[in-house]
Amino acid sequence: MKIISKQFIIEKESVHYMQTERDVMTKDATRFYLAEMILALEHLHGHDIIHRDLKPENILISAEGHIKLTDFGLAKEYVEGQEMLTMCGTKEYMAPEMLLGKGYDSAVDWWSLGALAYEMLTGHPPFRAKNPAGLHKKILSAKLQLPRWLTGEAHSLIKCLLERNVSKRLGGGKSSMFVVRGVQALKRHPFFKKVDWNKMEGLRVPPPKVPLVSHEADTSNFDKKFTDMPASDLILKEIIDNPKSPINTTQLPTIASLVIAGDDIRDINDAIATAASKQPDMPI
Repeated sequence: MKIISKQFIIEKESVHYMQTERDVMTKDATRFYLAEMILALEHLHGHDIIHRDLKPENILISAEGHIKLTDFGLAKEYVEGQEMLTMCGTKEYMAPEMLLGKGYDSAVDWWSLGALAYEMLTGHPPFRAKNPAGLHKKILSAKLQLPRWLTGEAHSLIKCLLERNVSKRLGGGKSSMFVVRGVQALKRHPFFKKVDWNKMEGLRVPPPKVPLVSHEADTSNFDKKFTDMPASDLILKEIIDNPKSPINTTQLPTIASLVIAGDDIRDINDAIATAASKQPDMPI
């Protein structure tokens, strides 16, 4: 499965489907999208890359109805046997070991997948709280509440992915001569018994929904909160959200003031040049 494609895609966040077209997230639709996410993560992990920010906003739907995993700003190459310590990502989908700063590996992505599976089937993340501290506490110790109307297979999948003991988490570890572990164990879970993984990888399984696209400039599949934003606001958001942005902290207030004042900022490079012209001595 291709993770990054040069082909034209209509970017529709899966979270938008959950919010406005809840009926799409049936068990069959959830199975399809989760299966494609598993293949995407398998590809990444096979190249020693951890995504570290798996969430609905980073899973887009192509014009053909297949997912595109995006936003690799927090992705990290890792060396087998070497744990990472940086806490990053979005807390609702963040694994306990990352919150604790104990060191982690690619298993954090499988926890995030479990949180996504829960949200796709119920409409909300598995752990919710009024403040970050409360959320932190729930992720670390709260009992997982599973709706009774979910199937036994769905219960099992979510429980196995949202396993706080990393050594027991589904998707983690490596297979041996006697035990099947890692992504192969995940693929064999009963929830995916109907999935033909070869067809899924070859994009030969019809998606549950194909976005309606009338032309290449069609923005109807984007949330209006984004399409209604001035371009300068979007550039500022990109600067703030991107941890690898070339803009330093001393420049940010000036650039923000330019956006508020209505200056036309076309891209990050234009923002740097405009800020420098306003403050010639500002470090670039």
